[in-house]
Amino acid sequence: MTFISPSIVPSSSPSLVARLSAFFDRLVALGEANYQASGRAKRIAKLEALSDAELAKLGISRDMIVYHVFRDCFAY
Repeated sequence: MTFISPSIVPSSSPSLVARLSAFFDRLVALGEANYQASGRAKRIAKLEALSDAELAKLGISRDMIVYHVFRDCFAY
């Protein structure tokens, strides 16, 4: 005689959602590491530390610091 158990044995492998979430978490971490290594983060921090008068001498407004640092990535 054969017995069938109605219980469901949980899978030991992670679900598709968990695997996709982990993949995108690693992708974001890679992007953040690349951003930090590029030197742009240091340039932004350096410009943000300047006074408004010093930024004005450079021709940059405070709200345009990030745009100024990444200007080579954008078309004017």
